Amino acid sequence: MHADLGFDAPLVGHLVIRAKKGAAQLQNTTSDDTSRYWIPASAVSDVLALALQFPDTMDPQLLRACVFTCVQFAWFCRSDTGTAAQNRHIHVGAAGDNTGIVLTAVKQKGRRHEHWKPVYRIPEDAIDGLHTLLLACKKRKAEWALDDDKVSFWRIRNEKGNYTNTHGTAWVRAALTAVGANPPAGFKYDGHGTRAGAATAANSIGVALNKICFMADWSIASKTVHSYIHPTAPPTPGACRFFGWMVPSLVTWHIPEE
Repeated sequence: MHADLGFDAPLVGHLVIRAKKGAAQLQNTTSDDTSRYWIPASAVSDVLALALQFPDTMDPQLLRACVFTCVQFAWFCRSDTGTAAQNRHIHVGAAGDNTGIVLTAVKQKGRRHEHWKPVYRIPEDAIDGLHTLLLACKKRKAEWALDDDKVSFWRIRNEKGNYTNTHGTAWVRAALTAVGANPPAGFKYDGHGTRAGAATAANSIGVALNKICFMADWSIASKTVHSYIHPTAPPTPGACRFFGWMVPSLVTWHIPEE
């Protein structure tokens, strides 16, 4: 508003910036809030394994929590991106049709004004069990008559389907609690922790930084990605399960003989 009226912009300059940083540091020292912690790939792999045991009869709320956690992790996406997804934004091809899993980021930070939305494709056999789980989820949604394109992908019976970050955090925590995964003392897991966990796990097994940035919609020139990666996290079977398909050296190529 100041700029529109021809006045100098307020609250700018070196001294103002230093004062704001100092105030933020003082606020942090008196805060009792625990810190967000990245979610390990091993925990998400356990969630996927749990959901695959009985996806046709599992309690709908627990099934949703498990599916949400796995999709968020595989997608590297923000919590509000995941919770905003409708059925048309998470497309799961039939087994063997080579469509795989197609994800459309309907809501992303900094892209509200754009008509074009990022689209990501995960091959059917890329993440062991995820495609199978999503097919089972779609089957149950069809049984509930909730498979219309514009219905929330996360809606279950007797719900309206308007979900926010708060719901995403509750689902992630419910899924992790179900497999006995707890954060270190003084830390917390939330719906955004899957984003940091995915970036950390992918980095641990050597996924190229440009691929991590692409999946998470970070600019390759931005330093943001480094604030999400815990560089000393060791490679794990869970990390290979979810992101091994993005590392050529970990993929066994089957080239048909002529």
